[in-house]
Amino acid sequence: MYLDDYDDEGLDEDQIDYYMDATQREGSLEPEDDERRKEIEEEAKYQARLAEDSIHNDGQGICVVAHMQATFPPLEPGKKRRKNAKKPRQVAAEVFSAHEALHLEDSLPLVLTAVEGMGNLTVPLKYTIVAGCVRSNTIKFSWSMKTQTDLPLMSFSAWEDCIRQLNSKVNTDLKIIVEELEQQEATPTPEPDATQPTQSRPDGDTDGEDNVHAKQCKKTHEKSAEKKVIDDYVGKLMTDYKCKDEKCASEHCLVAEDGTHIPLPIKALWIIGHLLWLWERRMSHDVTRTLTRPLFPPSTSTFLESDATRAPLQPHNQASPPKQTLSEWQENFGLDNIIINTLNLKENRITGSHGLKYVSDDELKEMGLVIGQRADVRDAQERWSLGVK
Repeated sequence: MYLDDYDDEGLDEDQIDYYMDATQREGSLEPEDDERRKEIEEEAKYQARLAEDSIHNDGQGICVVAHMQATFPPLEPGKKRRKNAKKPRQVAAEVFSAHEALHLEDSLPLVLTAVEGMGNLTVPLKYTIVAGCVRSNTIKFSWSMKTQTDLPLMSFSAWEDCIRQLNSKVNTDLKIIVEELEQQEATPTPEPDATQPTQSRPDGDTDGEDNVHAKQCKKTHEKSAEKKVIDDYVGKLMTDYKCKDEKCASEHCLVAEDGTHIPLPIKALWIIGHLLWLWERRMSHDVTRTLTRPLFPPSTSTFLESDATRAPLQPHNQASPPKQTLSEWQENFGLDNIIINTLNLKENRITGSHGLKYVSDDELKEMGLVIGQRADVRDAQERWSLGVK
């Protein structure tokens, strides 16, 4: 295999002249045409460079000696490989010549052709070049000159460094090693022994049949009542907040009043469903909630309901709860210090829980409370109004 064989597949002199003339013509205004013209120009220069005489071996090109470093041969059924087993020795393939201007993507196919059939892998030796790097699950390439240590040959920069060193030492042979990567062998699944006698049972013994079936099948766990309620919440959330905008990248969104889409990942929906179940379990003895009412208002920029959209709660005790200071409210309902300090700021001047009844969620947001903190405030407000600590 020689460089002349490779050149026969490339462009002839007439085609090169045509491409060179095309690059001198007046350029198009379209960017695509300009890029195409540049590609044609680069390809023409590349083919012209390959048509020139090589600086190695009287113009014949670099003498490339491909070697195959095979992996372990496949094991016979029932046998294991020793821990200290050594891989087979490298085997040299047929020598071929290549021009020093040859690109890496055009050189590697010649190397694989030279070592074809010399390895032990039963899968095809394939690779891809992504962003100037060679990627493969079956092989890796390396190179060396004379007694030099093997160096990786898995990128364009490595190939350029290889050619640079070769050109500094004219007429030096290039050794390229193709090393097979060991593949993980699949563990065969043992088949049931057909000769093993099966246990007989009397006619009508349905319990025995059920027991045998239970042992052969995987265990299936029924969902708990709590899990079913959470699943209902999540299903309702997924239905109510399914994004109808085809251009939106998220499947579920919360659309704000200004039209902004807030993505709702599935994980977030499950967390919200779980929180709603916890809140439902707390309030179940005082509040009646059903899934027929939307869990969130249809057009709002937050996850929380405002006082205007929230259905009124009906506690058993219709009398207004006693007023509490913020410190008492914190002690009774376990609110975070950051929340209390924010409410107690001079510019806010909220003195107790009774005043929060007239504060909207948007106003809490303007104070600097995030979603979770506003949820804690509303939860404590509900429990205070119901007299539940």
